[in-house]
Amino acid sequence: MAEGSTSMSNEEPIILDGLLEIPDLLSDQKSIWQPFQQASNFFAVYTDFDGKEEERLPKLRSEFFTLDCYDEPLPELDSLVESRSASEGEESASTSGVIEHDEILEDVWSLQDVVSGTRDNKLVNWDNFLQPQTQKPRSAYLSEAGLAVFNAVLADEALKTNTKLPNLIARHEDFLRSLFELGLGRDSMLYRYDQLLATFVPVTEDFEISGMSFQVQQDVLQDVLQMGNCMRRLKAFVTEPKVRPLSIALSSAVSTIVYAVESAIQTSKSKLQSILQVKDLFSRPMYLIHSLQHLIEVAATTNCARDAIIQLMYRAEQEVSQHVWQGKVLHEILRVLATPWISALEAEVGLRKGMGGAEVQALLMSESTKAQDHGPLNNQETPVAVVEELVINSRRCLNILQAQQADHSILDSSKISSSHLSWYMSWAAIARLQTQADEYEHVLRKAILRYNQGKPPKGYQQRHSEIEDALPEEDDRLILTNLDVPNVLDRDLGRRSVPTESTLFELTTTALAADIGSSDPFDQSEFCPSLPHSLSLSLTPLLSAQSRLLSFSTLHLLFKTHSLYAHLSVQYRFQLLSDGLFASRLSRALFDSDQAGGEGRRIMEGTTGLRLQARDTWPPASSELRLVLMGILSESYHLTDASGVDSDDLPGNLSFAIRDLSTDELEKCKDLSSIETLDFLRLQYQAPPVLDSIITQSSLRKYDRIFKYMLRLLRVQAAAQSLLRDIAGRTARSGSKNQKFRIEAQHFVSTLAAYSSNDAIGVEWSRFQDLLKNIEAAIDRDDYEGTIAIAGCLSRLERLHGEVLDRIIEALFLGRRQAQVRDVIDGIFGLILRFAAVSRRNDDGTKMEETKHVYREFKRHVGRLIRCLRNQGFASTAKTHISEGKSPQGGGEPPFEHFLLKLDMFGYYT
Repeated sequence: MAEGSTSMSNEEPIILDGLLEIPDLLSDQKSIWQPFQQASNFFAVYTDFDGKEEERLPKLRSEFFTLDCYDEPLPELDSLVESRSASEGEESASTSGVIEHDEILEDVWSLQDVVSGTRDNKLVNWDNFLQPQTQKPRSAYLSEAGLAVFNAVLADEALKTNTKLPNLIARHEDFLRSLFELGLGRDSMLYRYDQLLATFVPVTEDFEISGMSFQVQQDVLQDVLQMGNCMRRLKAFVTEPKVRPLSIALSSAVSTIVYAVESAIQTSKSKLQSILQVKDLFSRPMYLIHSLQHLIEVAATTNCARDAIIQLMYRAEQEVSQHVWQGKVLHEILRVLATPWISALEAEVGLRKGMGGAEVQALLMSESTKAQDHGPLNNQETPVAVVEELVINSRRCLNILQAQQADHSILDSSKISSSHLSWYMSWAAIARLQTQADEYEHVLRKAILRYNQGKPPKGYQQRHSEIEDALPEEDDRLILTNLDVPNVLDRDLGRRSVPTESTLFELTTTALAADIGSSDPFDQSEFCPSLPHSLSLSLTPLLSAQSRLLSFSTLHLLFKTHSLYAHLSVQYRFQLLSDGLFASRLSRALFDSDQAGGEGRRIMEGTTGLRLQARDTWPPASSELRLVLMGILSESYHLTDASGVDSDDLPGNLSFAIRDLSTDELEKCKDLSSIETLDFLRLQYQAPPVLDSIITQSSLRKYDRIFKYMLRLLRVQAAAQSLLRDIAGRTARSGSKNQKFRIEAQHFVSTLAAYSSNDAIGVEWSRFQDLLKNIEAAIDRDDYEGTIAIAGCLSRLERLHGEVLDRIIEALFLGRRQAQVRDVIDGIFGLILRFAAVSRRNDDGTKMEETKHVYREFKRHVGRLIRCLRNQGFASTAKTHISEGKSPQGGGEPPFEHFLLKLDMFGYYT
């Protein structure tokens, strides 16, 4: 019988090839079935069955087709029956001799061909179908020759190189299963984890894999081994106890990602057929696991949450730049890690309640780690420094308001639904944050203005519904918790319908299954900010709004309730000796020898003094100082005080006091001809607690340095004036050295005093004073935008106050880099005081020689001072004004250029 046909009976062949094919109705049937044609050898069917059996057979029709090229006629039915009977008869005779008719029927149903026959299952193809003796040509590739041939080649190569082959051969399926378990960090049949070595090691070294070279095995094994070791370390990190909130959050994120990786890999276990599939299966998860390992190493290097967030951001940025597909996963991890730190920021600026102070301080940097204490910031700290500056200013303002105005409206800002910080990575989400921050500021600003006017605050929780709130908010409703989500049992059940673990699990699963290509959903086609800048842009809108609101409320409290402008004016008048009445009365009390001594009772107002040049002992007793000087302060203040408040107390308990000096400094004060004679005297001022945010201890030290210098200048000025008055009472020639020295000393001291009072102090302070007046005027008008535009914030006003004092100190040659100029000026002061002491002596013999010597030294010191100032003036850089970014003063010239011009206009000393 021909191949591809069957029979409905033992005598009738039926060709079935092509019967199941359905031709196209719209095409030509002849063109499709061209290889086939109607069979031409239809033959009559002969049968020995009775009529009933014949009725069961289907009627033959002419629609059957058979292949033309393989059509062979079948033998006649009679010959088939005879041959079958003959063969059966021979077989029966050979076995048992005479066989009955019933035994023959039993042999038919016993299926001897199936039971004792040999099976020859050959693969049927077109080659051996036509010619069974044809052999398929062998492949020229060794990889297709079979495992035995490949093993033989490896054994032959080992024999040539005298390499010993392993005695054990592992099955391919066992090796693939062991590699799979190794990649997941689990022990298997061939590999186990060694706790001492902290790595996976083979159970036995003496084995090989059939059909695989050692080099290929090790190449894949090393990658999977690294993956398994990382998985083992990550699992150990998750299980170890932790205390820091950042470590706890990182542990939760790592646990979720490890579970997602295992779930994604486990689904492909049954499909593994080759070692290359194993390598490909672990390639992408290995990158993600290594990134997690790097984040854990970075987080372990610091105990400060702020530093850890900065370093983790830049490390994650590097990982994303190498493998973009894991960007959203790492972004979500950082958002989860930064959540405790962001919550602490909210509590620090008054946007959240319920967190303890110790918990907040553990998450935030301490006061000793401020940016200004560490010098210039590096590029990694710059984005976070903007956030920290806003937080520091808000915290200071919040502390002042909580201490002074506990019922202020802004202290309840946490009730507003939009008063929550979030970290988002897209421009659209950041824009929504800015919109919510603007709405928050608008609502709170109206409440603050009503509070300042003494009106009861209205509810300000409405109006937020007008803005599309696309950001997730906390929901305290009781909900059902999905217990199938990993690590959900260690959280508060019945809270937050969308757990963070679920989001991270979905992102990880999607990232591992996504294809790398143009359609990759993790291919960041959308332009997004970098991680550090996205943090700054996400937190800055609401923090800036909160800082402005708190600053306006605090400035209103400082200026209108605690008279900040009046306290700063007191510093300018008395600490800087800018009050003419106080300076003149103090000079007379200290240096006028015609004043009565302070040891007795004062009879007439203003007739007592310390008489510095007419005393035998110095310094005076503290009781004498209080008797002579304390009245000067009070009288000078009340004579010019326009407040109308009748009180003997001065702002900040301003009073004279004795400075703490060392033994050497005290010995210098006892020398009446020394410039350090009055260094023991100081003005003591204690800023009120609410004003110490502007008048800080640092600024008070700067005031004291200026007062000390101005007191020296006041003494030298009094000595020079006394020398000039002595010219008219003495018979001295007009061209004598004595008279020239008096005139030149008076010119130098008066020029320096005018420059110090007018240029160095007066000009700089007048600009700062105008700024204070503008701020107070804007507060009086309830001008929120104007106040913030002028003052900026509380920290900026403090910084401007300090910068004014720094510029005054530099203009007075008291800076750290001006030690050479200051030494020259102190030398000139000493020469003038020395000449005054010589002039008071009656010994005319040695007076002239000493006067000539002192005069030569005076001219040399003045010339040296001029040269130093000119060199320093050409090398120095001009500074800007304290106001909003204006041009440098004097066209870039230092302020002491005016002093040089007045001192040596015609080049007398040079």
